[in-house]
Amino acid sequence: YQKESKACLRHSLNLDVTGTSGLSFWAMSDRQRQFCVYVRRTADLTGKVKDSPTETWRTVVTLGPQWRKYTVPFAEMQRLSTEPKIPNESVYITGIDFERCAKDFNCPGDTGRLWVDQLGWIVDAQARQTFGRNQ
Repeated sequence: YQKESKACLRHSLNLDVTGTSGLSFWAMSDRQRQFCVYVRRTADLTGKVKDSPTETWRTVVTLGPQWRKYTVPFAEMQRLSTEPKIPNESVYITGIDFERCAKDFNCPGDTGRLWVDQLGWIVDAQARQTFGRNQ
């Protein structure tokens, strides 16, 4: 098997989610397994800023064979990007990926299904959006 083999469900968007504290979604898999959830973020949605800084954040969720609502607070995600950190005053999301890869989960030959529905945002008056725990 190839360590870099993977399957990815990618949702591209350009959305200002400033004021939210995380994302939520309903999901299930054909059996219990782990997936990485990646959030891609940018400093500018207008397209006016040339080479606008981007960041990628990640967390791991365990999905099961029953529909369930999952919540992922931004504060529990880990920053993967090496570029300078984007300030938390604005949260512009350019994409969300659900990925299962042989390298991360030691799962050569793994096959299966993933369903995701009702992607949304956590709005919590007490929580200011803050990405990442290892900053």
